[in-house]
Amino acid sequence: MDGCMDADTSKAVLENVMFCHQEENCWPLGDMNSIKKRFDSLFNATRYVKALQAIRQSKKEHMMELKDRENDLRLLDVHRTAARSLRMQLQQQQQIIDEANQEIQQQQEEVRHIEAAAAAAADLLRQVQQQQQQLQMAEERQNMQQQQLQQLQQQQQQDDDEGPIVFEESIEELEDLLVKISDEYKAKSERRQAVCEKVNMLQQQQLLLQQQLQQEVAKASDGLKAEERRDAAKQQQQQLMDKVAAMLPYAQQQQQTAETVVELCRSEAQKLRRQQQVAAREQQQQQQQQQQMLQQLQQKEQQQQAAESSSITQINCSKQQLQQLQQKLQQKPSQQQCQEAIAAIQQQLQQLQQTTAADRDQQLKSLEAQGASYGEALQQLQQQRQQLQEVQQALLQHETLGVSLQVAQQRQQEKQQLQQQKQQQLTIRLAALQQQHAINILLSSPKETEDQLRAAAAAAAAEQQQRQQQKQAADAAADRSAAEYGMLQQQITAAAAACIHLAEQIDAAKPLLSNGSSSSSNSSSSSSSSEIGWETVAGWDVSSIESAVSAELQQQQQQEQQLKQQAIAAGGIDLYKQLAAEAAAAAACPLCSKPFDGSNDLLLLQQNIDKRVQQLPQQQQQLQQQMQQHHEQLQKILLQQQKTQQLAAKHKELIAAAAELSTMKLSEEQLHAAAGAAAAAAEAATQKARDLQAAHADAAELCAAAAAVAAAEQETKEMDSKLRSAAGLQSSTSSSSSSSSSTVQQQLEELEARIAKVFADREAAQQKQQQLQQQQLGQQQLLLQLRAQLGDQQRLLQQINEEQQQQQQQQQQLQAAEAALPGQQQLLHATRQQLQQLQQQQRQAEQQAEARQRQLESAATELETTATMLLEQQQRVQEAEAAIAAAAASASGTRQQQLRQQQQELTVALQQEQQQQELLNAAFERGQQLLQQVRDSIEIKKQQQQLQQQQQTVHALQQTLQQTVQQGIAALTQQNSIAAAAATQLQQQQQQQQQTAAAAIEYILNSLRKTAAAKGEKLAEIRGAAAARQERKQQLQQELNNPTYKQIDARYVQDIDRYHKALDRALMRYHAAKVSS
Repeated sequence: MDGCMDADTSKAVLENVMFCHQEENCWPLGDMNSIKKRFDSLFNATRYVKALQAIRQSKKEHMMELKDRENDLRLLDVHRTAARSLRMQLQQQQQIIDEANQEIQQQQEEVRHIEAAAAAAADLLRQVQQQQQQLQMAEERQNMQQQQLQQLQQQQQQDDDEGPIVFEESIEELEDLLVKISDEYKAKSERRQAVCEKVNMLQQQQLLLQQQLQQEVAKASDGLKAEERRDAAKQQQQQLMDKVAAMLPYAQQQQQTAETVVELCRSEAQKLRRQQQVAAREQQQQQQQQQQMLQQLQQKEQQQQAAESSSITQINCSKQQLQQLQQKLQQKPSQQQCQEAIAAIQQQLQQLQQTTAADRDQQLKSLEAQGASYGEALQQLQQQRQQLQEVQQALLQHETLGVSLQVAQQRQQEKQQLQQQKQQQLTIRLAALQQQHAINILLSSPKETEDQLRAAAAAAAAEQQQRQQQKQAADAAADRSAAEYGMLQQQITAAAAACIHLAEQIDAAKPLLSNGSSSSSNSSSSSSSSEIGWETVAGWDVSSIESAVSAELQQQQQQEQQLKQQAIAAGGIDLYKQLAAEAAAAAACPLCSKPFDGSNDLLLLQQNIDKRVQQLPQQQQQLQQQMQQHHEQLQKILLQQQKTQQLAAKHKELIAAAAELSTMKLSEEQLHAAAGAAAAAAEAATQKARDLQAAHADAAELCAAAAAVAAAEQETKEMDSKLRSAAGLQSSTSSSSSSSSSTVQQQLEELEARIAKVFADREAAQQKQQQLQQQQLGQQQLLLQLRAQLGDQQRLLQQINEEQQQQQQQQQQLQAAEAALPGQQQLLHATRQQLQQLQQQQRQAEQQAEARQRQLESAATELETTATMLLEQQQRVQEAEAAIAAAAASASGTRQQQLRQQQQELTVALQQEQQQQELLNAAFERGQQLLQQVRDSIEIKKQQQQLQQQQQTVHALQQTLQQTVQQGIAALTQQNSIAAAAATQLQQQQQQQQQTAAAAIEYILNSLRKTAAAKGEKLAEIRGAAAARQERKQQLQQELNNPTYKQIDARYVQDIDRYHKALDRALMRYHAAKVSS
C-alpha cells in the first residue's frame, strides 16, 4: 500500500481497482450517479475541471491585465511623444535664445562704439562749455574785485576821518615801550595762569570733601539696618540647625556649629544619592527581565491569535463560498430543465435545417430581371426628355434675340450722339493747347501728340529725379564727410594722446615733451597750456628717439657681456688650485717658471692663492648684483624700444590721418559747393517737370476722348453684325420648326408622367427583393442563435455539476475547521491571563521603585537646600557685623568734624584766590589794550613814512609820465583805430568759428543720440524677446523636470518590463496547465 502511494498512485485506484473487495467488485453495474463518482475519482476529473477553471480564470486575468497594460502603454506613448516635442521645443528655444544673445552682443558692441563716439563729442562740447563758463567767471570776478576796491576806498576814507589814537613819541621810544609792556604782560599772564590752576585745584578738593561727608553720613545710617539684618540671619540659621538636628538621630543631636551641620547635610545627601543610584540599577535589571518575559508571552499570544484569526477567516471564507455556490445554484435552473431545453433547441434546429429556400431564390431572380427591364425603359424616356428640352431652349433663344435687336438699335443711336459731343470737345481742347504751348499738331493725330508730351514729361521727370538724387547724394556725402571728419579728428587726438603716453614712458622722448609743452604754452590756441596739440606731435622726429634707444641698448648689451666675461674670469677656483699644485710640485712659479728660493716663497704663493679664493665669492656676488642691475636696465631699455616702435607706428598713423584730414576738409568744401549747385538744378528741373505734366494731362484727356469715339464706332459695328445674324437665324428657325412651343410642352408633360410610373414600378420590385433578403437573413440569425443557446445550455449543465462537487468539499473543510477552533481559543485565553498578571506585577514594581526614588530625591534635595541656606545666612551675618563695625567707627563724629573744618578752610582760600584772579584779569585786559594801542601807533607812523616816500616817487613819476604821455598820444590815436578794426574782425571770426563748431558738435551729438536711441530700442526689443524665450525655456525645463514626466518615463520602462514578465509567466502557466491536463 505504501509502495503504491510512493509510486504516485491515487487512493481511488488502489481501493477500486488494485485492492477491490469481492463484495464491491460489481460496482460498474450500479446506478449512474455512483458509477460517475467512482470514475471521477479514478480519473481525477475534478482535478482536471479545476485545472481548466484555473486556466480560464488565469486567462481572463491575464487578458484584463493585458488590456490595462496596453492602455497604459498608449498613455505612456502619448506622454513620451509630448515629452519629446517639449524637448524639441526646448532645443529650438535654446537656439533662438543663443541667436538672440549673439544679436544682443553685436548690438551692445555697436552701442558701445556709438557711446564712445558720443562721449568724445560730449567731451568736446563740455570743453567748449567750460571755456565759456570760465570767461563768465572771469568777468564776474573782475566785477567783484572792482566792487571790493570801491568798498575799501570808502572804508579807508572813513578811517581817515575818524583817526586812531597816535602817540607823540618817536618810533624808537615806542618800540622800547612796547618791549617793556610785553615783558610785563608775560609775567602777568604767568601769574594769572598759576592762580587759575590753584582755583581749579581748590574746587576739586572741595568736591572730594563733600563726597566723603556724604559717605560718612550714609555709613552711620546703615549701622542700624545692619544690626537688624544680623539678628534676622541668626534666627533663620538657628531654625535651620534645629530642623537638621530633628532630622538626625538622638545620639548626634548635640550642640554643633553651622559648619559641622553643613558638612553633615552634605554627607547625608551624598549617601542618599548613592542609595538612589543602586535602587535605579536594580529596577532596570528587574524591568529588563520582566520585559523579556513579556515579549515571549506577547509573541506566543500573537502566534495563537494569528492561528485563531486564520482559522476564523478560513471558516468565514468557506461559509461565504458555500453561500455563493448555493446562491448560484438557486439562480441557475436544475439539470432536468437544462436537458429539456437542450432537446427543444435540437428539435428547432432540425426543423429549420429541413425547410429549404429554393422558392425564395426563384422569387429573387425574377425580381432582379424586372428591375433591369424597368431601368432600360427609364433610360430611353430620359433621352427623349433631353431632346424636347433642347428644342424648348432654342425657341426661347429665338424670342430673346428679337428683343435684343430692338435694344441694340436704341444703343446705336445713343452712341452716335455721344460720339458727336466728344468730337466737339476734342476740337476745343486741341485749339487751346495750340495757343498755350505752340504745338503744331493736326487734329487727326491726337495719339502722336500724347506720345510726344508723354516722352517729354518722362524725360523731365527723369531729369528731376537725377537732380534730386544728385542733391541727396551731395547732402549725404557732405554729412558723411562731416561725420568722418569729426571721427577722424577724434582718432587723431586719440592717436596723439597715445603717442604722448608712450613718449612719457620713454626717457629719450622727454625733450620732445618739454619742447611740446613750452611751445603749447606760448601758442594762443583754444586748448589749455598743459596739453600738447596733435600738430606738435605730428612734427616730432621719432627716428632720433629710435636711434638713441638702440644705441643705449647696444651699450647695455656690451656691458652685460663684459660682466659675464669678468664673472667667468673670476670664477676660476679650480684654476687657482691647479696653479698651487703645479707650484708645489715644480718648486717654481707656474707662470714665469722662476724657481723659488725656499719654502717661504711657496707659502707666500699659497697664502695669496687662498686669499684670492676667499675673495672670489664676494666678487662673484658683486658681479651677480651688477649683472642683475644691468639685466633690469636692459629689460627697461627693451620695453622702451618696444614703446618706441609702437610710438613710431602711432606717429605714422597720425601723419597719415592728418593728411587724410586735410584731404577730407577739401573734399567737404567741394561737396558743399556741389550740393548747392545740385539743389539749384533740382529746383529748375522740378519747375520744368510741372509744366510738362500739365501739358501731358491735357493731351491724355484728348486721347481718351478719341479712344472713346473709336470704341463707340466699333460697338455700333458689332451690334449691326449681331443684329443681322439674329435676323437670319429667326428666318431659318421659323421655316424649319414644325411644332410650336405649346406642343413641345405637352410632350414633355406626357414623358414626365411615364417616367414617374416606371420609377414607381422599379421601387416596388426593389422593396419586394429587400423583404425576401431580410427574411433569409432572419432565418440564418435564428439558426445561429439556436446553436449559441445550445452551447450555453451545455456549459451551464457542466458548471452546475462542478459547483455541486465544490459545495461538498467546502462543507467538509468547514466542519474540520470548526472542530479545531475551540482548542485554539482556550490556549489564547490562558496566554492572555498570564500576560495580564505579568503586566500588573511590572506596574506595581515600577510604582514602588518610583515612590522610593522620590523619597530619596526629596530627602537629598532638602538636605542640600538646608546646607546652602545655612551658608547664605552665615555670609549675611558676617556682612552685617562688618557694616556694624564701620558704622560704629563713623558714629563717633570725629571724622565728620575734621572733614567740615577742612571744607570751611578750603572755601575761605578759594574766595581769596578768586578775588585775586578777578584783579589779575582786569589788569591783564588793560595791559592788552595799551599794548595794542602802542602797536597801532608804530604801524601808523611807519605807514606815514612809507606814504611820504611814495608821494615823492609818485610826484617824480607823474612828471615823467606827463612828458611821455604827451609824446605818445599822437601815435596811440593812429594805432587804436587800426587795432579796433582788427579786434572787431577777430571777434567776428571767433564767433563764426565757435558757432560752426557748436553746430557741428550738436549735429554729431544729435545724430549719435538718435542712432544710440534706435539701437537701444532695438536692443531692448531683443532683450525682451530673449527674456520671453528664456522664460519659455525655463517653463519647458520645469515641465520636463516635473516629477510627473519623470514618473511617466520610469513607469513606462517598469510597465514594459512588468508586462513582458507577466506575459512570459502567463504563457508558462498556460503551457504547464495544458501539459498537465
